[in-house]
Amino acid sequence: MAAPEQLTQAFRKANVILSARTVRDMLAIWPMFHGDVESFNGWVRAAGLVIERDRKVATGLAIAYLKAHRAASGITGTAPIVTADPIPPTQVVASLAATTFPHVRRAATVEQGLRTAFVTSSGAASRLAINGGRDTIVATIKADRHSVGWFRTTSGNPCAFCAMIASRGAVYKSEATAEFRPHDHCHCEPEPVYEGQSTLPKGPAAGWARLDQENATGHGKELLNSFRRAYESA
Repeated sequence: MAAPEQLTQAFRKANVILSARTVRDMLAIWPMFHGDVESFNGWVRAAGLVIERDRKVATGLAIAYLKAHRAASGITGTAPIVTADPIPPTQVVASLAATTFPHVRRAATVEQGLRTAFVTSSGAASRLAINGGRDTIVATIKADRHSVGWFRTTSGNPCAFCAMIASRGAVYKSEATAEFRPHDHCHCEPEPVYEGQSTLPKGPAAGWARLDQENATGHGKELLNSFRRAYESA
């Protein structure tokens, strides 16, 4: 049986591949959008189908991962799987409108705006799709009496925000802030942590925790900026 950490890395890699498929298919339908409201309405319907399709795949990957990870962690018995809800069409429209129209309107030309808008909107689309799995994991952790929370697992070279969150170790499900916060183009995933397991940061995150303790000061954006400076110069 694979170790929990191996299962987590395999799961994260599967989602990276799925995210790439979402972006690829968003590129295929991108010529439908010309920067105006009328073409947006047709394009966003097609984009919604891509997102919902891959959201279902992400949810399925998460269900298989949760079951395998729980067994590999030595937790006996079964736990309820709480699957993510379908994404509301209004959320798709709002997210894609916010990541397209502002760029088209601010750019010197429509063509320049559309190039930027594709990058931002495809990032939003992949986040909405992969969140099907992330939401399933977090909701299931909250419903599992043997789980205490989750770790943020990252790529080998995450952004400063993701590294800082990962450096904190386990996020406890009882905390008011215990929601997974991915950004667009994010490849982080939540990894369950169970009773009796260490909740301290592990792997590269342990090193980031030392950076945080030694260099990060202030609150909010000031805290993130001070961590970013230390992280980028390390």
